[in-house]
Amino acid sequence: MSKEITWSRMNLKEVISELPYPLTQSFFMKANKILFVEQYKRMGYVLPEDIELIKAFYGRPYFNVNIMMKMTNDYGTDPEIIKMTMGGFQPIEKLDKLSFFGQIKMIFTYIKSFILLSNIDKVSKNSFKAISDRYRTDFNRDLRSITDKEAIEYLDSIDELVIKNDLTLIVGGFATYSYRELRKLLKSLNVENPDDIINQLVTGTDNIISANQNLELMRLAGYVKDNGLESLLEEDYDKISDTKFKQMLTEFLHKFGHRGLYEGCVENPRYYENPTSILKIIKDYVKAGMIHPQDVINRQKKIREDATENILKHNGLSYFKKKLFKNHLDSYIHFMALREENRYHYAMTFTLLRRHYLEIGRRFAEKGILEEQHDIFFLLIPEVKKLLSGEKGDFKKVVDERKSERERNSRYHVPDVFVGEFKPEMVKENVRKLKKVFTGYSASSGIVQGRARIIHSPEEFGRFKAGEILVAPTTDPMWSNLFPIAKAVVTEMGGVLSHASIVAREYGTPCVVNVQGIVDALKDGDLIEVDGKSGLVRILTEEIIS
Repeated sequence: MSKEITWSRMNLKEVISELPYPLTQSFFMKANKILFVEQYKRMGYVLPEDIELIKAFYGRPYFNVNIMMKMTNDYGTDPEIIKMTMGGFQPIEKLDKLSFFGQIKMIFTYIKSFILLSNIDKVSKNSFKAISDRYRTDFNRDLRSITDKEAIEYLDSIDELVIKNDLTLIVGGFATYSYRELRKLLKSLNVENPDDIINQLVTGTDNIISANQNLELMRLAGYVKDNGLESLLEEDYDKISDTKFKQMLTEFLHKFGHRGLYEGCVENPRYYENPTSILKIIKDYVKAGMIHPQDVINRQKKIREDATENILKHNGLSYFKKKLFKNHLDSYIHFMALREENRYHYAMTFTLLRRHYLEIGRRFAEKGILEEQHDIFFLLIPEVKKLLSGEKGDFKKVVDERKSERERNSRYHVPDVFVGEFKPEMVKENVRKLKKVFTGYSASSGIVQGRARIIHSPEEFGRFKAGEILVAPTTDPMWSNLFPIAKAVVTEMGGVLSHASIVAREYGTPCVVNVQGIVDALKDGDLIEVDGKSGLVRILTEEIIS
């Protein structure tokens, strides 16, 4: 392994906002030392205690790629697979295979990983239930009545809940393994374009919770359209008069109200805090004609069944390989669903934390220790506990300094990957007009042409129009509200296991991910071709539209 560390934003860029607040950063730094290391231990892989898996540079967290590559190599897998599944532009270091004695040492790890893999259904069911039960119990708790000491104990209890039950690295690792084995088998059959075939094999499964969230919104749009209730979408949530529609919305919020844009950031609001925002999404779906989700489900299911049948009919597929193919396919589909379900439940814990931190911010703003409630998000976890413990400190000064630092960091254009160190004045090279064809990873099949709409952040969602091609730096679950009305999706960062890839496949929206430089290369209105089959994006003309 090289001495200089390669740092990459990889799928961290998908999980959190461009510049997370200090409190969110401290969550990830804590995860670096406890949560992630603990999950590796559960798989039998022990990391050095002083290792830095995640580190922040100019306000942005990065993954230590060297460690991830080494671990992948120790498991006997080509490190390239990490790039394909998790995204990023990090160079792939050629690592020596483990020595004989190294492989002997790994036997315990292999056994422990296999045992965990064999019991993953039971483990995940218990973990998700523990989180869900806690969320349903605590969500309506009166926070004003708890003491500062009880608030500290509660925050610690949520930490313990997450450490025991989060499966982010575990299900991500098993999904990567399943993808590798499925891809290896298809390549052994010499099938044409195995990556596109895999996309077809895993579409329309109807078990991706993030995709089902939008299908529920489509059903709401269908109810509005079928009953001529479009005027309801102009009302505030609290003033909706149609009883059934209000009930459907309430059920949606019960199931998905804890989610929100960049839900891995504790500072960001959730759906339940502003349910009127849901009406805007439904209105867009009605306008775009996205009102019959079953049509989408049936279409993608047929594509999956046809692709599966074609592989099973392949001449080179023996009885043994057929069984192997089915096992790998079922496993990959299962772990993709678990990955999204884990994020769904992880968001519950962040919602509970957000409610408590807002209460802490409120009471200390009232005491004059903080200027305003939301200043709590500019403190780190240990500093919040100092507040609650009654320790003296100039917390207003700390917040002001952090605000200035964040504003300064917001002016920096940082690289998505670098080796060793980098200077903040480094900016992305503007490659516009220098390149016409961009290569990424095939994420969802289909070849379409259309006008590009560059969306940098959720604040720009209102600029997107149905039928345009969504081009974004990356996407998180709430960006998928745009997927059903997008002609295609292109992201600058992401792998085949990224959220954009998984959800786009469910809707049959052509998608290419990990397209380096595409955001700077395009402007709104450029006519482009998205080839979700080959992973290519072509700039056809440069015509600007409003």
